[in-house]
Amino acid sequence: ERIYEYSCSQPEKDAIIIDKCYTYKDLWDRTVDCVKMLNESVGERDNVLIKADFTLDFIINMFAISILKAVVVPYSRDISENNLNGLKKELGAYEINELNRKEVDYDVNDFPTENDSHMILYTTGTTGKKKGVLHTYRSSIYTYYKYAYGPGINNETKMLISLPLNHGNGLRHLETVLYNGGTCILLPETYDLKKMFFLCRQ
Repeated sequence: ERIYEYSCSQPEKDAIIIDKCYTYKDLWDRTVDCVKMLNESVGERDNVLIKADFTLDFIINMFAISILKAVVVPYSRDISENNLNGLKKELGAYEINELNRKEVDYDVNDFPTENDSHMILYTTGTTGKKKGVLHTYRSSIYTYYKYAYGPGINNETKMLISLPLNHGNGLRHLETVLYNGGTCILLPETYDLKKMFFLCRQ
């Protein structure tokens, strides 16, 4: 819903920078197109697995699944096939790439409510077995407030993100910046310090 609002109030502002700059209008228009392609294949409250790679497609798919009131389950781009199949079985989930895509009209302004399920994020398993934590939109929004309060994230923020997007820290920073109308610069190559410092200067 915030992406739609910003696509109206600041359409030409950069939202995501990966290989090139994508504005809030780009982000919303591509999300609407994705919703229309997926809405016949995705049901409300379905658990939908999405590979959390550093691409615009991941972000667009994540937003589209949310608008369709299904549950986003981001998984590591390095996951083994065996572990991915285990997630499917454990959650009764399916992978977004397995879906048939056919363009059908959909009311994209019928947004989920605060009490709807939003996302399942898996813990790192440092205290034992990894656990899937279900977040509602209400809990996600409170998380955005928490992340924004400390560093003062607002619509002037430009944040460089290189943390994994299947984990709370990286993904929540991405969402918080976009929720507040700022700009996210995605850098998957965390080892490339020259590129990181170059982007910081830019």
